Order: sequence, then structure tokens, then C-alpha cells
Amino acid sequence: MNKKQQSERYNNSLRANMFVALALAFAVTVAGETNVAIVASRESKEERQAVQEVRRYLYQRIGTIITDTAVYSVEQSEGKQHCQHRFYILQCSHPLLHSWMQVANQTVDHAIHKKQREAHTSCLNEPYWDVAICGNSAQGTLYSAYTFAEKVLGVRFYPHGDVVPSQKMFLTNVFENIDEINPITATPAFAVRGANTWGTWTEGFDWWTTDNWRGFITQLSKMKMNFIGMHSYPEGCGSNSPEPTVWIGNTSQLNPTGGLVVDGYAASYTTTLKKAASYVPKPTSNYSSGGSLAFPDDCCCGVQQGNPSRCPIPLTSGDGAAVLNDQAAIMANAFIWAKDHGVKTGLGTETPVPQAKATLTPSGSFTPDSVARTSAIYEGIFKHLNSTLGNTLNYYWFWTPEGYEWSHPTHDSTQWRLAIGDMLTAYGVWKNQSWSFDLATAGWTLGPMDNTSYLDTVLPTDFKALSGLVARVGRNADDPGYANVTRHPTWIMPWMESDDALGWVELWVNRTLEQANNAAPSVSGLIGLQWRTQEVMAQFSALAQRGWNTTLTSREFWIDFARVNFGDEIALEAASIFENIDGDAQSVDGNNLPLFTSCCPGAIKAGNKELWSVYSKQFEFVDQLSALRSRVNGTANLGRLDHWLHTFRYFRSGGQLSCLLTNYTTAFNSAMKITNPTDRKQALSEHVVPIRQAMVDVWEMLMMEQLQAINTRGAMGTIQNMEAITKPILLDNPGTALSAALGGSPVSQPNHTYKGQNRVFVPNVRTNIAVGEEFRVEGVVFSAVPPQSVNIYFRSVTTQDPLWHSEEFELVTRGRGVYSVYTGNGVAGDIFEYFVAANFSDGSQATFPPGSFSSANGRDGDTITVVVV
Repeated sequence: MNKKQQSERYNNSLRANMFVALALAFAVTVAGETNVAIVASRESKEERQAVQEVRRYLYQRIGTIITDTAVYSVEQSEGKQHCQHRFYILQCSHPLLHSWMQVANQTVDHAIHKKQREAHTSCLNEPYWDVAICGNSAQGTLYSAYTFAEKVLGVRFYPHGDVVPSQKMFLTNVFENIDEINPITATPAFAVRGANTWGTWTEGFDWWTTDNWRGFITQLSKMKMNFIGMHSYPEGCGSNSPEPTVWIGNTSQLNPTGGLVVDGYAASYTTTLKKAASYVPKPTSNYSSGGSLAFPDDCCCGVQQGNPSRCPIPLTSGDGAAVLNDQAAIMANAFIWAKDHGVKTGLGTETPVPQAKATLTPSGSFTPDSVARTSAIYEGIFKHLNSTLGNTLNYYWFWTPEGYEWSHPTHDSTQWRLAIGDMLTAYGVWKNQSWSFDLATAGWTLGPMDNTSYLDTVLPTDFKALSGLVARVGRNADDPGYANVTRHPTWIMPWMESDDALGWVELWVNRTLEQANNAAPSVSGLIGLQWRTQEVMAQFSALAQRGWNTTLTSREFWIDFARVNFGDEIALEAASIFENIDGDAQSVDGNNLPLFTSCCPGAIKAGNKELWSVYSKQFEFVDQLSALRSRVNGTANLGRLDHWLHTFRYFRSGGQLSCLLTNYTTAFNSAMKITNPTDRKQALSEHVVPIRQAMVDVWEMLMMEQLQAINTRGAMGTIQNMEAITKPILLDNPGTALSAALGGSPVSQPNHTYKGQNRVFVPNVRTNIAVGEEFRVEGVVFSAVPPQSVNIYFRSVTTQDPLWHSEEFELVTRGRGVYSVYTGNGVAGDIFEYFVAANFSDGSQATFPPGSFSSANGRDGDTITVVVV
């Protein structure tokens, strides 16, 4: 069946089987009886989305099909008696709620309140409940729906997706849970809460598709975060190829509207064949242990993927323009989604913009020529951003370079004079024309290291915020300079992970909370730097929760995390394990996990002189967590625990390789000092070759565990990280030298075949899509033998369809282990669920989310539930 036929068949099926009308009140069938209604206003998209979210999460927890048999607008509900419980999803000031749900304190963003309603005489003699899920704004009402899912239904939101507890609830449990904390009110502790999402390293957004952007932004909104901002290197990082996130040039290089670049340059992200920073270019087909299965092309990934005229870098100005324009379209789609979900956006490059080649007068100000060149470039940048992003871009933020932190130039140094002159010149361009965005600053520090609040004294108050990363890649406790800023709002940005250990395990819950607590009196924004999503789920969740909860502790967080992710049976013991490796509450620099890597981004380094028999004791937490596995109940809980066990075992193998690398280097250097060729070759064979074999064996174990753990685009970037940085250090370069020393004899190499359990994952999970948006699913299959088929199984929630449908939706291979399918376009009001299954010739099956399925026994395991908003 071709793509057009699949699309037509899907849409016909969807229109026949799914609820099409966008209703504003819905009923839930509980035990065969319709006794719950949702009443909502037509006033805003946020309130309509809040209805969809409450429906979705009630369904996921209660297991009850949502129908349209009781549809109440506000007008329809007035003056009627109903034998129903009602959820009112409105703004708190709505007249229907005002008489019994008053939120007088305007600092309260949203609230949940329950009251008993006297039953009509025609109803059974039992209490009926009215529950208000409301906000002091439309966005607050949507946040209230998410708080309802969290506080009442026990759902947790993470940057990569949702976690819904496996144990089903009854409707009575819902009302009992509200009673325990009734009423619920929520007030933000920080006005700005969000993510500083990074690229450059392949774990970050360099490889993101529109689905990845929209999926991540959806999760930010669910976590009640309201900002996302990105940095763009103007000259690349370790290469001469600027990143395409922010185009840099003058207006003559744009088309008349400014929306398209017509004269491009070699802008590129990091790809698998690009020589950048520490990366060694390597075709993905050469990846070991089955890692190649995750990549359909040798040159991967992102906007340049698979196109030889663009990948690894654009060959012509026209190719460069195509990369810049395509990436601008991706960012526009992402930012439209952000605006629709109440998430403000920031984008910027480094200051001073190097293309202007600015110079200073003897007095330290910009020369007239520098002002002219800089102004022309910023006019081009601003016009392009204004044309491509419009009012979806909220802030252009100027990033002071990383080197300013490490070299410590003072506030009156040439470096800072150039940066300030650049920002003031750009401010003049911004001030003199009408642009759709405001200005802000960012950097590796708040300001000059000798006076970090200095920018507050020299930049106009039109700059809406001054922000900075926590110094020393996140290892400083605080920066007292924030308290000295009096003319501008400030945002602090803790690191959710640092790039000296990127690709490995990093847990920074305690540090994140400590830094937020230290900064709270002085800052209005709390923003987390991250590359990966699932891998930083714990600390990022803690960051989001701290944005609302001023009393959150790491102990409280980890108990809740373990309970929700693994189940009550092991919650306390698992929480203690995570808490012990997270760090000490009194030491913000105290990460109790071993660190055997170097910057950047996280290559295993030589010099670990400990014997593995001694060093391995630092990894005892792996076996401690594994010992709890037999007590876990539920397929979903087990799948989430196994993810961490595979991740920790991968991490432990890295530690073992760091010891073996030292042993190998010592043995090899010792053997090479032997002058007699025969004796030297014998020493190499007896003492070096066995260590080489041990390293190959451990490497294969490391890769097998990593490939069992990955579920996201960022984790795919870690495969490239291992192959392009760590493997050359551990095996490729030493192997070449050893073979030469042995007279050209071959040495052991890792196998290219995948040896783990068959599995499939979806690197672009979406839980919300727009009306009319194309819904595509991509699956990556790891298996030694290709599957016979890869299918998406779906069913409609809104029509109570009990059957899983798959025959229309077989995923088509894009190369190696990568499959994809277009399933149709979002229809207003729809809620549906799906999972992906890879079916093998021996009758076995792998599914995502993990679990099983048969026509006789149905689905065992989580599904992905999608709402159309």
C-alpha cells in the first residue's frame, strides 16, 4: 500500500471511528453508568486543551472510556439537575465558580477545589461532587489540569514523556485524593521557568526533528514551565562552520521579505562525518555492536541528513542557504507550538558577533566603521528573525563567550568592552525599528568575573533580563552578584548535566535544588541547561517542581520518583540508592558518582590508576538496584527499572574500561621499550594482547547495555559520541599502533553484530498534536536479524473501540533498523492510543513501550496516548 492509499484509508477509518466534533464537556462511563461530566467554556484554546488533558489522564488512570454522551457547555449546564459528578474546567473568576471557589489572592496561578452538591430528588441517595479545575488566566487553567493529573491522579511529567502509575484507580480514589489536599492552590516561585536547550554535541538538539521540538515543548508546558532558549555558535565549535540556529549576515543576503537566505554560507550542525571539536568523522555503517542500526545514513543526522551536498557541511552557498532556510522552518514550527502552549522563546548568538570584526578606539568605544558593520549585521539578523519567527520569538539574547569565564577578563578589559559595545550597537538597531522581540543577555557567567553584576550598570533597562549559567559547568554553589542587580530582572541557569561527562550518568537533583534555593531571593527566572531528555529526567523534574514548591527536598523528590517509576514495592530502597549517588545536601560540588571522563564531551580518559577490583566498589549501587528487580510488579514499572539498570551497567563498563586503558597503556609502553624485536613482540603478545581482548569484550558489553537503554534522539547522539570520541581513544588508535608493533598482524576488534535482546523504540514520541497536523511515527529496531514487519497498533479512545488496529499501518524501512509511517492528520477532539511492535520470524515480538500483545490476551504494558489540541 502506497503512502497516499495509507493516508486515505487511515482518514476514512479515523472519521468513522473517532469522535470528530470538538466538544466542551464530556462524560466518563464508570462501571457501565454515565455519572461524570466535564463542563467547560468556549473562551480559549488553553481551556479546550485543559479539557482534553483531564479526559486523557482520567482515562489513563481509571481505565474508563471517555464518551460524548453528556456534553455540557456552560450555558447548557445552568439550571439543570444532573445525577452526575462534575469537573468544571474554567477560569476561577467565572460566575459559575465565583460563588464557591474564590481565589482572592491574585498571586495564585491556579487552584483545584471540591465541594459536595445536594442530589436532586430523582437521583440515588448518594453525594455528588463538584470539582473546580481553574486558573486565574487561561494558561493557569491549563496548568490546573496538569496539577490535577499530578496531585490527584499521580501522573508525573518528564522532559521525554509522561509516567502514569501502573496501578489503576477507581473514581472514588480520585475524590479521596482531592480530599487529602483540598483545596489545592499553586503559586509560582519563579516567574520564568524553563530550559536552556543546547546543541553542538550530538546528544543535543542538532539532530532534532520538528516532532522532537514539539514533543519537548509539550512536556515543558505539562511541567508548568514557560520558557525555552537556545544558544548558537557563530563560528562553530571546534570547526569553521557556524551553526544554523541563528543566521548571521546583512540584508543584501536575504530575499526582499527577509524570510529566506539567498546567499548562504557553510552553516552546519554536528554530523557523524563532520570534523568538529573532539569528534572523529566515521560513517555510521562502521559502528560496532549493532550501533549502526539506529542510523539510516552514513552521514547523520538532523536537517543535513543523507544529503551529500549538505552533509557533513554544505558544498556551495546555495546548499548553505538551503540548510539555513530549512532549519529556520523547523524553528518556526517549534516556536509556533511554543506560543500555543504558553512557552516563551529565546534565541541568540555570541557577542561580539565575530563577523563584524569590530575594533575599539583608544578610549575603549567602537570605531565608526565597527558601528556601521555591526549595525548592518544586526539589522540582517533581526530582519531574518522577525520574518521567519514573527511574534513567536520573545527574546533575542546576547551570549558572552565561554572563554570569558575561563580567562577571567575584567569588566574594563578589551574583551568586555567589545562585548558591551556590540550589545549597545545592536540595541540601537533594535530601538530604532519595530521588532517583535525583546532583548536579554546570557553567558557562562552573569557578567565579568571581577564584578558579575556589572552589565546591570551599563545596559539600558529595555533589556528585559540578565541571565547566566552557574559557573564552573554548574559546580558553583551560587553567585552573589545576582543580589547586586537592581535595574533588570535576572535568570539563573543551573546545569542539568555537564559536558565533561556528557553521554554518561549524571544525577544532580540535590545540586539543582541547592542552587535554586541559594538564588531564589535574588532572581525571577530558573532555567535548566540540558542536552539530553530522558537521561536528565530526574534533575529536570526537580527543577520544574522547585519552580512551584519552595520546600522540596531531594529526599522527598527521590521517594516520589522511585514510587512513581518503579512502584511502591521497592520505592524506599530504590530512593535511598539514588539519593546516595546523587550527592550530599551540604556539598553542591559533591557528586557521588565516579567521574572517569574529560571535557568534552565526556571521553574516557587515561590515568585511572586504580585496579578494577578496587575501583569497582564505587559501582556497587548497580547490583544493589538490580537486587530489587524481582520484587517489582507491572510491566511498565519493570521496563522503567530496566532502563536504569542498563544505563548503570553501561556506566560501570565505562569505569572498567578506564582502568583497562591505564593497564593497556602501561603494558604497551613497557613492551615498546624492549630493543630486541623478538622479545618485544613476545612481550606484546603475552602482556598487551590479552588486555586488548579484555577491552574489546568490555566494549561490546558497554555498547550492548547502551543500546538496550536508549529511547531518545539524544541517546542516539551518545552512540555517535562513543564511536567518534571514546572508541578511537580506547580501541581504534591503540589497535592501529598494536598491529603495527606486531608487524601488521590483525588485532581483535569489536563485532558489528547486535547481541542484545530484540527491541524497538520511538525517538520522536508525541503525546499532543494539532488539528490537521501530520502524525508520523518513527521506530528504531535493534535485532541481529531484521524483523518481518514493524507495525503501529492503534485504537480510538473517544469511540470506545476495544480493538487494536494494525493492518493499515506497517512501518516502512528507511534503512538499516529505522522505520517510519505516516498515519494521517489530527482530527479535532480526537484522543487515541498506540504502541509499536516489531514482529520476528520466530514468532517473538518487541514493543514500545515495553510489553507484549496478542489478539487473544490483548496488550500488557503502557501505551502512548495522544490528544489532538
